[in-house]
Amino acid sequence: MLINYDLSDEAFWGLNYQRALFPLHRSYGTLPGQNIVYALYTLDTLVTTDNSYTLPFSNVNGLILDSMDIELAHVKHSGANDTIFLTLLSLDTVNFPDGPTMFTDTVVLTTPLSPGNLISNTYSLKWKPNIPMNDEPIGLKIEFVGSLVDTLALMGGYGIFPAPNSCTDSSWDKARKSFYYSNSYAYWSNYNLILPTNMGSDLFYNCDTVITKDTSDSESYIQNWSITSYVSAPEIGIEEEALQQLTIYPNPANNIVYLPGVSDLGVVSIYDLSGSCIKTLQAATFIDISDLNKGIYIFAITHEKTSVYKKLVIQR
Repeated sequence: MLINYDLSDEAFWGLNYQRALFPLHRSYGTLPGQNIVYALYTLDTLVTTDNSYTLPFSNVNGLILDSMDIELAHVKHSGANDTIFLTLLSLDTVNFPDGPTMFTDTVVLTTPLSPGNLISNTYSLKWKPNIPMNDEPIGLKIEFVGSLVDTLALMGGYGIFPAPNSCTDSSWDKARKSFYYSNSYAYWSNYNLILPTNMGSDLFYNCDTVITKDTSDSESYIQNWSITSYVSAPEIGIEEEALQQLTIYPNPANNIVYLPGVSDLGVVSIYDLSGSCIKTLQAATFIDISDLNKGIYIFAITHEKTSVYKKLVIQR
């Protein structure tokens, strides 16, 4: 199965989703001012790129991380080798990347990866850890060490949203950490190497355009690193076939939404983007949403130990 949180968000947001290259650099202990020291990617949910279903790893046994494609750019102007360090690590109970190391690997770069040695020409680095995950989520730490005249940059996707605290300056592209599959984090060299934990938050842009830890507006420039994960497990096929039958329409919706095939399931819960449960219904094939304000909601459809999450936009 292919998992790409970046593509799944693009499928939902369309033109409101963009990508950019983020420099990642550590030059033998000397940190450039604005670069990312290292990046972290969390693989915590099985989700299709078209958002047809979502499944927590806790519902799958015997899961194997076969390989990853990491979208990046790399140019070389020095005669020295550059090195990428890849580390798989466990996640904590709320899926933040601060668990123990599970596996490490090293990629030595003797030549530039970007075609023509141009930073604008991205390259898909294929990595095959082939490591058992069982039913646990996992994180990937990416570090780059090389000459200051060489550059490695990761491709990251992010949504475009108006600042919730009504900034008076120019509009800034940013991603809101609470939205969907915000699975990407970074240590920034100009902010004391702060990493998000279950007690803290991500690194955010605030209205003065400075990268800072600002939990009041909860906006992060990076939402999803462009990483494709390939996983396999014997149990996925049966659940995938059943889960793909679950749909919510119309989407965007107005007053009524229909959930064909849900009548045999247990519970349908509706959450707003703050994580608050708005309402819970039993075995509903259609739902009256006329009492909900316009906006974006998450429908959690639960049967036994399996939950499927669907996004719904209400427009009026």
